[in-house]
Amino acid sequence: MDLFSHQVYIESQRTKQDRQIAASLLRCWKAVGLPDYLQLDNELSFRGSNRILDIFGERFKVSKSLVYSYLKAVIVTEIHRLQLYLGEELVDSFDYQLTTGKGI
Repeated sequence: MDLFSHQVYIESQRTKQDRQIAASLLRCWKAVGLPDYLQLDNELSFRGSNRILDIFGERFKVSKSLVYSYLKAVIVTEIHRLQLYLGEELVDSFDYQLTTGKGI
């Protein structure tokens, strides 16, 4: 949901495969524009591991102290960073370059 306009983009998915989710996000962004940040679900089936965070096929190692914590992953497109939050506290940050989406 766009927080300013409250515009919603909904697309049903049959699987949680990275390529399908990424392609759906690209279609969404083409329809409503690129977001300032993206909040991702932290469910194990989306990330695949408690130690390695998998974001659209890119892997980021989570600190051992955070392995069993409920983290919120936010992609801040404006500064090309993936930020991890524990509650409201920023606990880690990684470089994150958005791809062009070619080939998806």
